[in-house]
Amino acid sequence: MLSFEKLLSKEPKEIKNGIYYFDSHNHGDCFDKEDALEWDNGRLKSSWKNSKFLDTPVTAKLIDTIIAKQDAIIDLACGPGMGLIPSIKQLAPALPCTATDANAMVLEHWKSWLDINQPSSGIGFAQFSILDMPFHDNSIPAFTSYIGLSSTRGGQADYDAAVKEVYRCLAPGGYLYTIESEWMDIPSILQVFKKMNWQPWNIFTEKQTSWHDCFLTAGFEIVSEAVSDCRYFTADDNELGEASCKLQIPVGVKETAFVLRKK
Repeated sequence: MLSFEKLLSKEPKEIKNGIYYFDSHNHGDCFDKEDALEWDNGRLKSSWKNSKFLDTPVTAKLIDTIIAKQDAIIDLACGPGMGLIPSIKQLAPALPCTATDANAMVLEHWKSWLDINQPSSGIGFAQFSILDMPFHDNSIPAFTSYIGLSSTRGGQADYDAAVKEVYRCLAPGGYLYTIESEWMDIPSILQVFKKMNWQPWNIFTEKQTSWHDCFLTAGFEIVSEAVSDCRYFTADDNELGEASCKLQIPVGVKETAFVLRKK
């Protein structure tokens, strides 16, 4: 693992069972006991063995690039899927990785599962928000993430703040390897809300900035960029998907894989 303590600009509030805790343990997604039961009853095992990113050409190339270029990585907002770490570990088991998330529960369950099932995984754990990371300026060689920036909850302001925070922490010449999602057709989505007589979600009433433009504005060099997946919501997704199917107005999201370099 990275010499984690040397990278820190502030002390953790506590270190317990190998997990570094830096702020409120309940930041980020609001998980509950039912979520934890699902994780323990198979989701963590499934996520650990998931080959989705290795079977998709764009993301397989991203994983190969990370392994070829980096000696260690810190994965941001890893969630119950643990971001890109399982894919990296399938090809490079010895590569040191640190899993991070704002919510402590997911990290604690991952730590417990790995201690039993993969005791030599070489994964460290740290709890903090991507909007307020505990690292020195210009200190981190590489971050990875899968929907970590997209998962912030404050709309465009949080997206911009998260990208700015990642840029602050990266060393000059450091890399962000990330897969982020964005809506494909905002006018169609607004049409669904209008026809259903719903108030549009705040994210759809804001001025939209693509991840491409957001990264450029923050100062990143875009080394590579490629759409890795796109799909349309179904009635099983949520009420927006159910309404879009009923009205036959497609609501789509796309995921784009980026390799970004701090200038």
